[in-house]
Amino acid sequence: MKDNLLSSKRPPIYKDVVIIGNGPSGLAMSYLLSGHVPVYNGNSHPDPILDTLLRSNLRPGLPVTQADLLTLAQCLEGRNGATPVGLLVDAMVRPGTDAGLTAAPLLTWNTTRPSLSHVVIGRDRPGGTWQKIDGKTLTLSSSSWMELPGLPFHKSDAGRLADVTEDGVRVTASTVGDYYSEYVQKMGLLRYQKRGIVTGVSEHDDSDEDNDRKVHWVVEGHDHRGRKFVYHSKYIVLACGTNDSPNRLGIPGEDLDWVKHNTRDLDAYLKSLRSTVEDGPVLIVGSGLSSCDGVMTAQCHGASVLHLYRGHGGLAKWLPLTSYPEYHKVHTLMTGKATDRNYAGSSDLRLVGIDSNSKTAILEDGKGGQHCQRVTAVAILVGASADLSFLPRWDLGFDGGPANSKSNPLDVNLSTYELNRLPNAYAIGPLAGDTFVRHVLGGVIAASSHILETPTT
Repeated sequence: MKDNLLSSKRPPIYKDVVIIGNGPSGLAMSYLLSGHVPVYNGNSHPDPILDTLLRSNLRPGLPVTQADLLTLAQCLEGRNGATPVGLLVDAMVRPGTDAGLTAAPLLTWNTTRPSLSHVVIGRDRPGGTWQKIDGKTLTLSSSSWMELPGLPFHKSDAGRLADVTEDGVRVTASTVGDYYSEYVQKMGLLRYQKRGIVTGVSEHDDSDEDNDRKVHWVVEGHDHRGRKFVYHSKYIVLACGTNDSPNRLGIPGEDLDWVKHNTRDLDAYLKSLRSTVEDGPVLIVGSGLSSCDGVMTAQCHGASVLHLYRGHGGLAKWLPLTSYPEYHKVHTLMTGKATDRNYAGSSDLRLVGIDSNSKTAILEDGKGGQHCQRVTAVAILVGASADLSFLPRWDLGFDGGPANSKSNPLDVNLSTYELNRLPNAYAIGPLAGDTFVRHVLGGVIAASSHILETPTT
């Protein structure tokens, strides 16, 4: 019986690359590893300095990786939320877009290279976090900034249903999720997808017994049906984003079923309430955009809101508010420039506990005095962090210690996107510092190019 069980055990599957995460950056990496090559086409760039630099370092018709992209990127003005190469490739894909210009892209995607064996492992449908966000939430970015190579958003079925124009418009999160699912189908990437969760990654230094290929990694996990899997691979690519684990306050009562940590769960809970009589306001904790989404979610259900946040600046540091009227409205409430009888905000109170017996939030003021507030629900919306607990070491942050997307990002080589403390492992997308979808292609191109430079056998 024991021999039969052992013989039925599935052997490890070899893949040259295991991509962990099926959000936009993971899907773009799959697109490049499946044989697509970014080629400089010689079109003019509206920035004369960048145009001259590109023409002097790149030859039309050849891959853009013929030059040192990090060196080329030095002429661009840096900004928060993007790596230098991410900015450069974005400027080539969408030249002049920040100045309101419409110019032809400087990159063309050719299929001149054999595909590299790989698998993309994601918890949900293709799209990553975009499949988890409250579907009614509008994107901050234009739809044209959300698209991936090979499928313009306005030409996709999802885009047509949402009346997306070529110039781009803000769309709902559900439309974005549908676009990424469609992208996988139309770009022929479905065969590389695997629904599942990675539970462990261990370093390995040996060859695969069946095909004599070098193995640096053993990746273990289980699929969405609970069946275990094991992959052997030469490289791993971390594309799992920074929204796996909602940040918590660590206070008593935080695990109660009417305490939520994202707007989607808050929306579902408020929908489930049969009584129209409130126990009290919906308590929203947080200062950023997600907390404002929570305020708007509660208001959509006709609930009154008590909003606790830090500081007095509102949202001005996050957004040009005139372009986002729904956030501007919450901003005026936070700063006291407007009032609403169903909204109360405070930067002086903080949540220190939740009483499970009486559905009461315990609040503390700046002098240490405590107050009890009956509530209908609590939403703690104070950001999220990447869950990298499956990796073999924890000291991967830039300053040593655990990585944190805000205070201690992953220590990544900005030319190759390889982790400096973990050879043969790469990070792309938000984990590498490219917060917005429009900037992820730079890291994807750099990492895939570096992977492809080394023979797989």
